[in-house]
Amino acid sequence: MKCKKNYCNTNKKKCNKRGNKHCKVMKNYCKIKCTKKCFDKETQPLRNYNIGSSTTAIADKLVSRPSTTPIKVQLFEDIQFPSNDVDQDGNYDVKYNAPSSDVKSKCFKKVVLTLDFSVEPGKQFDREYSLWKDGVLLARGTTAQTDFIQNNDNEWTVECNVTDYLKPLLKDGCIRMNLFNLIQDDLTSSITVSSCLEFYPLPNCEKCLKVPDKVIPLSLDEKGELFQITPTTTFKKVFQKSKLPTNIVRAELDLTVRGNGEEEFWFFMDFNLLKSTFYRELEVLLDGDIVSVIPIPPYIYTGGAAPALWVPIPNVETLKFTFTTVPINFVLGRLNQNKVHTFCIRIAGILDSGFNVGGNLKLCLDEKKKVVCGKVLKNTLSDKNEPKISNAVVSQLFGKPFNSQSKRSYNQKGYIDTSKGKIYFEVCGKVLFDETGTISNEGNVTTLGSDLSSSLNIVEKISNKCGLIKKVYTNYSYESKIDRVIEQLSSGNFNVEFSSDNTFKVSNKVKKCDKVVFEQQICNNTQNNLDYVQSSSGVVSWENQSSSQRYQSHVKQTKKCGTKETDFDLTLTAKDNLLESVTYN
Repeated sequence: MKCKKNYCNTNKKKCNKRGNKHCKVMKNYCKIKCTKKCFDKETQPLRNYNIGSSTTAIADKLVSRPSTTPIKVQLFEDIQFPSNDVDQDGNYDVKYNAPSSDVKSKCFKKVVLTLDFSVEPGKQFDREYSLWKDGVLLARGTTAQTDFIQNNDNEWTVECNVTDYLKPLLKDGCIRMNLFNLIQDDLTSSITVSSCLEFYPLPNCEKCLKVPDKVIPLSLDEKGELFQITPTTTFKKVFQKSKLPTNIVRAELDLTVRGNGEEEFWFFMDFNLLKSTFYRELEVLLDGDIVSVIPIPPYIYTGGAAPALWVPIPNVETLKFTFTTVPINFVLGRLNQNKVHTFCIRIAGILDSGFNVGGNLKLCLDEKKKVVCGKVLKNTLSDKNEPKISNAVVSQLFGKPFNSQSKRSYNQKGYIDTSKGKIYFEVCGKVLFDETGTISNEGNVTTLGSDLSSSLNIVEKISNKCGLIKKVYTNYSYESKIDRVIEQLSSGNFNVEFSSDNTFKVSNKVKKCDKVVFEQQICNNTQNNLDYVQSSSGVVSWENQSSSQRYQSHVKQTKKCGTKETDFDLTLTAKDNLLESVTYN
């Protein structure tokens, strides 16, 4: 017997024949049965590790799987970059066949994207990749370099929860995998990629998830292309009349931003390059007004400093970039107006090379009203409210500690008049950046140290005429400690002692009626150390390599029927570029 909330209402004939008592019994039966299945028993897949191997090893948690049987859609398999199937810009385009029509009518609990990478032995730089569906950015990251220790195929897997992009994934279209890989001179290794989607149907006794009704790509190309922001260029996307819905009730931006060229290494404190503050900030504008800001912390990929630093354990936020999700609901009163709207993205504190940015705009729509009116009541984010930055003078840094700080707080308010009445939004945001370091030069030895922290904290209150409905807390933070001791040798080479300690954290919390109904905390830390000799042509030799990664995740969900907590805690260690231990804490 299947559980139904309105069993008696939908089975009136049975009730009339067998009496109200039967209905009450069935209601209790259903309640008990559904309570037992209050939470689906999800499984947690684990990665395979090879102790003593130099192939890439990461502790990042794979996506947990619902108990239902998935519908698998293979996107592509064993595509080589470069190859005849890939164009000169590194794009591989393939037709996407969505799940069949009978499957589309089902509710889904989760959609999981899997990317399997393999780099053949030889030599190759780390490369950036991005995966798109009709311009919607599904995944982005960088590849690891080759296994130059044991000369094996370097293989690893990346997984993403792409449930928010369910609606576009239920339509046929085009999949684009972009990975520009060059084979020439001493760069000899190709990169092979396979990818698939798994659609997990909703388990019994669970409600259909509310996913965005519309996902609008923020891309330069209808198939998918990152856009570059420089000191002289910004990204603009113009929506003509009738191109945006007029009944939006929730809007969020998913964005990823990474530096390239000089910007990829700005935090190494090369003062021949630095022309301004150490701080970088992405700003999103709607019709000329700033609606959101995101600090840009420094990330180091497997090509940073010395490649041997990151073998076999790469830095955090390397193989897969985490989307930064920010709400812009306070501005829906303006966005729902049937007018021309312009989204613009720019970056403050930028150097010459610039940043590559990609993302999506996620929209939830009113089911009953075609036009949802509203108004922006307050927005303290403006050019007049620029980040407060204190920055040391570059010429005075040598031999002295320096500090660079930025603080920015903002408040935003607005409302919309939905089919369920007026909904009020209030956002309180805070951006913090703090870098402290020293640069000293004694004889032929230069010492550089940097201790940096960057965070974005957002609290969104959603209320109606009766009071507070929901309160959503979101926090992204990044901490980086880098130390370098550089000794110039008589040969003209440099002896370098390098150590880095990087931590990336994400936390989300949802409160309803002052009760926490959802809480998630992720902490990802890597520590990497290496002594190496560098010449003008690159790293000559190295020793004393050691590294570790600890990935911790805590999720707590509360329903009327109970509470479920899930924990994951894994530590990897490596020595002399070989995986040494795998510990589930």
